[in-house]
Amino acid sequence: MRAWKEGEDFRRLVRADADIAQCLSDKEIQGVFDLKIHLKYVNDIYKRVFPSGKGKRGQ
Repeated sequence: MRAWKEGEDFRRLVRADADIAQCLSDKEIQGVFDLKIHLKYVNDIYKRVFPSGKGKRGQ
């Protein structure tokens, strides 16, 4: 909530947290914030939802 309320950088706060540092390496923390991992299957999801291409704007 501190990042939200005070406008601080959440990633920086996570990296500076001693309790988190005991459990996760800096590389592991970076992985949590890697959008490529979280968006890996987004194109497949869209293909399942709109298999014929319908639903696109302008069609």
